[in-house]
Order: sequence, then C-alpha cells, then structure tokens
Amino acid sequence: MGIGVNADLDQVSLRELAEHDLSPRLERVAGVAAVTVFGGLRRQIHVSLSREKITALNLSVDRVIALLRTEN
Repeated sequence: MGIGVNADLDQVSLRELAEHDLSPRLERVAGVAAVTVFGGLRRQIHVSLSREKITALNLSVDRVIALLRTEN
C-alpha cells in the first residue's frame, strides 16, 4: 500500500514528521510488517575542516569522520 502525505511544512520537516511520528504509529498496527518513508529531504549538516586546526589538534580527517559517526 502507498500513502501520500502532504502538509504546509517544508520538505525536511514533513519527512521528519513521517519518520518520527507517523511511521512508528503505523508499524504498531496489527498486520503491518514494515513502513518505509520515501521522498522529502533529509536534514544534512556540512562540516568544514580547517587544516591548521586539525593539524594543531593532531587529528586526521579519518579520525574526525569516525568521531562524528560515533556521536551521531
């Protein structure tokens, strides 16, 4: 089954609503095997690294990536 969702929200907020509010509720309905959310936009955070700062902290780019992954 496909369900379309529309609201007076931006695409990021609407996707978050579908993922965090609607999807868990639908998954609790008897007989529902899985819920998958498609479309919309996902929130993204862009990280700009300063070569001087990560060198001064003795960090590699790979280490920064690993730290971000573990914190999220």
